Amino acid sequence: MENHSISEDSRPDLERLLATLLPFAEKQLRKRGEFTPFAALMNIEMNIELAMSHDDSEETTMPDLIGMLEEGFRARVAENQIRATGICYDGILRLESGGHATDAIIVDLEHECGDTVKIARPYSKKLFRRLVFEDIIALPLEPSLFTL
Repeated sequence: MENHSISEDSRPDLERLLATLLPFAEKQLRKRGEFTPFAALMNIEMNIELAMSHDDSEETTMPDLIGMLEEGFRARVAENQIRATGICYDGILRLESGGHATDAIIVDLEHECGDTVKIARPYSKKLFRRLVFEDIIALPLEPSLFTL
């Protein structure tokens, strides 16, 4: 989370969520070549809980699944049960307007204090299902779950 303004209060919480989500996403990519969106939250007792959304419909899209995760988190945020959240998905990263697009693991992190950051881990697929991961990039993210 270098080069992004995250307070010292929220940094340890967001780093714990990232350390939970990112390795699992990398493992799923290596094993299956893809993964469905999943999430983690830190509850008010500072324990990490994992979450996944599911819909049997074949027409369910990745944004639909992310929306279901957000909806579940919003309900718990309203009850003051969540300290921080992270939603992880397989996305496309384009750093510049009209620039080259690349596959990336994306993790949207939010903290109850209002800090947010989008973490991207670009990767490319090589022969024999080999993956090459690039350095992590921290990007701005508009808050969507916690409102001050």
